Amino acid sequence: MSNARWGNGTLRGGGIQKIYGGGPSMKSYKKKVDYRLGYCLILCLATIATILIIYGLFFLSGYQELTTYVNGTIDYLQGQESISTTADYSTSTELPSSTTITLTEVESMESTEIEEVSNETMVLLEAATSTMMPTETSAMEATTTTAAFVDPNLLTVAELTSIYDNLNSSYITVWNLAAMNIIILILLIPFTCYFHQRSPTNKIAKLLYRIALFIALLFLVGQLIFLISPLFVSAYSFPGIVDRLFVTGKPQDPLLLADMESSYACNFDYHELLVQYRLQDPCIPKIKNSLFPAYTVIMLIVIDLIPFAFLIYTYAWDACIKDAGIVREARYRVEVNNQRRTTTASAANHHGTGNAQLV
Repeated sequence: MSNARWGNGTLRGGGIQKIYGGGPSMKSYKKKVDYRLGYCLILCLATIATILIIYGLFFLSGYQELTTYVNGTIDYLQGQESISTTADYSTSTELPSSTTITLTEVESMESTEIEEVSNETMVLLEAATSTMMPTETSAMEATTTTAAFVDPNLLTVAELTSIYDNLNSSYITVWNLAAMNIIILILLIPFTCYFHQRSPTNKIAKLLYRIALFIALLFLVGQLIFLISPLFVSAYSFPGIVDRLFVTGKPQDPLLLADMESSYACNFDYHELLVQYRLQDPCIPKIKNSLFPAYTVIMLIVIDLIPFAFLIYTYAWDACIKDAGIVREARYRVEVNNQRRTTTASAANHHGTGNAQLV
């Protein structure tokens, strides 16, 4: 028998092969989403809530110290403005009396000398007045230019109020999002467990479960908006705010700076050599590190988008990914390897059973 096969190797080739192909089925897609999306949402919500709580507690100290400093600086500026306003008012109240005295003296002098004024003297006065006008005009222009100059480093009450609102809105947003993630998580877990414990053919369980999934996805869309603005915008601007308050901004109340140094155990006026020997710590890096970092917000945005990426990937897998040449070849090899392992295991079990019977 020339066509007979002999030896102890495994037989390859032939047989029935599974053909991969076909378009996406919505029924299959819904089934995959029902069984997998709930767990994905639970993990994402729990992760976001944990990160927000940790960084919210870490952000608390920096928020309190900065808001205290900003409010103190606002009070300091308002105190200076009230002092300058009082001084201007007292000066303006003294002007009428001196003006009255001057007018009285002029009237008495005019009454005594009015008869001695001639036409030639009037002409000379007009000429002198005309020559003095350009000098007065130039002096007024110089005064106006000097008064119009405003120091760009000078802090204003409106700017400080905007900084305070920025800090306050970021802090409130962090804790509100953390609370909402916990609430949605608590509502989603029972519906997910109820759906997986009940039969998937139970229409009531499936309906309630899908409503819970829709609410969770809708919340993630709204959360994405708040993560971008105000949270990411504020976190990105925090380093510039710190530089504005403590580096370039004026005025800087020494008492408020001393309180910041005491709170952070740092120094605004430091020496580089002492910093190298760790005898002094600069305050600016410590203050910046105590605020909500921008990279954390980016990580939260990525986690928030994972369920939507999962939905897109699940549909794309059935639509085009699984039918690609590389993916199809890889799946075929995995299936062949699994069949070999199953055949080897069954052969080993059969051989062991035969030996036991012989014994």
